[in-house]
Amino acid sequence: MIEIKDSINWYLVKINKSIAVIEAFKPPVNYDELRFQYSILIGSMFSLIDYIEDKKMFFNNSKFEIERKIQKEIGSEGNIIIDYMRELRNSIIHRGEDVTSAGNVINGRFAILAPVNIKNRSGHLIEKPKHMFLDKLLSILDNATKNVTKSELHRVNLLEENNTQSINDLVTSIKNMPIPHHVPYEVKMMINAHREKPLEEDFFSMATDLYNSSLINLKRNLDIRMNIQHLS
Repeated sequence: MIEIKDSINWYLVKINKSIAVIEAFKPPVNYDELRFQYSILIGSMFSLIDYIEDKKMFFNNSKFEIERKIQKEIGSEGNIIIDYMRELRNSIIHRGEDVTSAGNVINGRFAILAPVNIKNRSGHLIEKPKHMFLDKLLSILDNATKNVTKSELHRVNLLEENNTQSINDLVTSIKNMPIPHHVPYEVKMMINAHREKPLEEDFFSMATDLYNSSLINLKRNLDIRMNIQHLS
């Protein structure tokens, strides 16, 4: 359970880091960086979706149910937006598509036009959503994916504070796992200090603090949304 929560949080970190960089772009801008961040953002969104799909048995979902839930959350054009954005992602990863080749500056921020003539792997054109700007489509997908992810995590109690099962799993990990060299010094000191005390309640207390701290971070990352006020 902890591994699933932490993996989902990492995908959210990647998504939100790219969103923050994109929102800070002001003309003039390094074009390679612009292209890179949009590519990372689109790829990370579908990495999160595909990860939850891979864990469908844990979430008690049927095949591709997570994508259907996101389509429903989007509402109008949900299936069109998902299909278009997924093929846009495939075009970036497998065919080197430049999704930032056309755009405008609106209210001091770049507004990337959603690419046209996006084809699937069979060479057939994918229906383009009605929205003109890629930023709008990314915002729609970001909102829907995070809302559905939050709902999925709630359903399996992974957003529950002081989750006893998860904390006990963490206690076992702390007892048995060597401390990685890259762990921050403060965390190493906290772990070592507790390991010197053989009391079970000490391990449980430390695990509870670590679990609830990571939970706060996960909830914060789920609540970050892409700002597209420049398109209003």
